[in-house]
Amino acid sequence: MAIPGCFLAMALALPCSAATIAYYFDGTSTRSDHAASADVTVTDLTSTGVGSQIRADYGVDTPAGPTAGTSSGTIWLGTRSTETGSLVPGSGDDYHSFTVTANTPGSLSLDTFVFDFVAVVENNSGNMEALAQTYISVDGAAFSAIGSQFSASATDLADSSASHYFGPVTTASVDLSSITSFNSVEIRVGIADNDDNNKKAQFMQGFQLTTIPEPSTALLGGLGALLLLRRRR
Repeated sequence: MAIPGCFLAMALALPCSAATIAYYFDGTSTRSDHAASADVTVTDLTSTGVGSQIRADYGVDTPAGPTAGTSSGTIWLGTRSTETGSLVPGSGDDYHSFTVTANTPGSLSLDTFVFDFVAVVENNSGNMEALAQTYISVDGAAFSAIGSQFSASATDLADSSASHYFGPVTTASVDLSSITSFNSVEIRVGIADNDDNNKKAQFMQGFQLTTIPEPSTALLGGLGALLLLRRRR
């Protein structure tokens, strides 16, 4: 039976930390992804049924993305829903997605999925409300919602001195620690909003997926030494 990496680290009184295995839109480059180790293969981030434009200038600086650690004026992924006024984010249309595959089948266990979410309205175009919901499919199974819905909103202040208004940035964090020992997982972020007005939009930045590290050979050797020492005593 495999011993989870964090459990093993605790047994050896060592620190346990999650490893980033996929990262998209860090605010400086338009589209990026990476694997933190040779344990996984990750795909590019794709967009279905939503705008995929990348915007950094709306007449005012875009806000900072806390998850990406950015300052104002950075690049965000445009994410306007095509579902008119539904406010029901689904997994079948209007979503961003990517897939993670374990190079050693059944070897990975997930930790957390995070991203930043913000809404914007053009002056005199009305208020904006948007929702995002994370869905997962493990080893090709049907998609299921996981975690809470996260909202982003922007208020039209109707002030002619500004061209656009950004709402506060929402940092979404989804606990995926129940996803263990998988072969592959596809993650989708479904989008919905209250208006199909082209003068309103929502943006995302800093998609980041972390995994609980599996035990290394060194840790297994250390645990074996501890067990052997205990047996001798």
